[in-house]
Amino acid sequence: MSRRPSRAGWSGSPRARAEAQQRATTTLSIVAGQYQLGGVSQLAWLDAQRQQREASLALTRASADRLADTAALMQALAGGWWEGGLALAPSGVATQGVQPTAD
Repeated sequence: MSRRPSRAGWSGSPRARAEAQQRATTTLSIVAGQYQLGGVSQLAWLDAQRQQREASLALTRASADRLADTAALMQALAGGWWEGGLALAPSGVATQGVQPTAD
């Protein structure tokens, strides 16, 4: 089983990533206001935009990685529902060994 290499700067919990994204959004809002008033350079404004987008992308990637890991775990433990395990009939009743049909 191979592990994905860790991505630099993505340490911490999902909650920490969400908080970092919220802080970057708040910072961007403040810097944008300062830029409009002439208090900061365009470079500072662009850097705040970049940081906010990177934080948002990190949060999205973390969520996608979590979903992919969950799918991999389910497949490793159960083999997937499409391989002849329990399947739900159209009425919602579990049946043994029934293959779902594509509609």
